[in-house]
Amino acid sequence: FKNIYFSSQFVLLLLFNNYSAGVFVFSPTSTNVTVMFPSGAGVEVRLRDVTMTTTVLLPEGFKDSTLGLLGKMNGDAK
Repeated sequence: FKNIYFSSQFVLLLLFNNYSAGVFVFSPTSTNVTVMFPSGAGVEVRLRDVTMTTTVLLPEGFKDSTLGLLGKMNGDAK
């Protein structure tokens, strides 16, 4: 692992055989972490009081090709 510090923000760049695996972990506070993957997809987890929220981040290229627990990303709220 390689740690890089920007002010008080912690960034972790995962390395595999000295090459970036493309996984980027960013934690601007102790209660918020964002993980981004080479595909452009990401997950953000936030903790506030006793509540934890998770947000899935997907680039436009995933539109109409996602299925599963989070539904289909197609702009239709149904």
